[in-house]
Amino acid sequence: MSSEILHFEKAPIVEALIGVDLEEMLGEDSLDLLGELGDRLGSSYSTREDIKMGEFELKLGVQPKQTETHIGYFFKSKDGLQVVQARRNGFGFSRLAPYQSWETFAAEAKRTWTMYRPAIGPVKLTKWTVRYINKLSWPEGEPMEDYLRMYPHVPEDLPQKLQGCYMRLGFPIDSPDSPQGLLTQQLIALPAEQPGKVAFQLDNEFTFSAIGLSDTSLWEQIDQARGIKNKFFLSSITDKTKETFK
Repeated sequence: MSSEILHFEKAPIVEALIGVDLEEMLGEDSLDLLGELGDRLGSSYSTREDIKMGEFELKLGVQPKQTETHIGYFFKSKDGLQVVQARRNGFGFSRLAPYQSWETFAAEAKRTWTMYRPAIGPVKLTKWTVRYINKLSWPEGEPMEDYLRMYPHVPEDLPQKLQGCYMRLGFPIDSPDSPQGLLTQQLIALPAEQPGKVAFQLDNEFTFSAIGLSDTSLWEQIDQARGIKNKFFLSSITDKTKETFK
């Protein structure tokens, strides 16, 4: 799949994420090794926070019981723009706005993964994910189809002004020159931040199998996601939208 190089002066990306999930939840004894990741990351990731998973136990006639399980740590950069998730069930790396480039984003994700890897040992992987959350905005009252190529169609005999919007689509990724996977695309109306403008979140999450992949093959496939995510993003917006990024 061809990889069109994208660079917008005002990139709409509010968060980009690369994640890798493990087949099984590691034991609680792995928390010590996961916590040591902070030492390997060094002063560039100076803040550590617990990651906890909440669960509800429901029984008929009994008050619901909530429990929390400690499953790992967030390590945040000094400026708060980059976050490493070191979990008992997986790894994640996030970059918040302002987004720089795929090269710097993917390189830092891979670098921090290699530091996380020794803490989990020879465990099996199940899937990897690349996710881009974008914020789009345009003047209120202008047709949505002027800015999006996929949008909820409202019949002409109904009010054309939406009070809210949530649209979720799933697309198979089955190009012969890319890994096979799934794109989950969500379009969500956001509260207006500027008078006279509407705002929408375009959330593209790409999920692929990691079963049987070596670390080398894993990151080779992740690098192919650059072309995949560019293709789907450009196919979802219009040229008029691109002008808002300049």
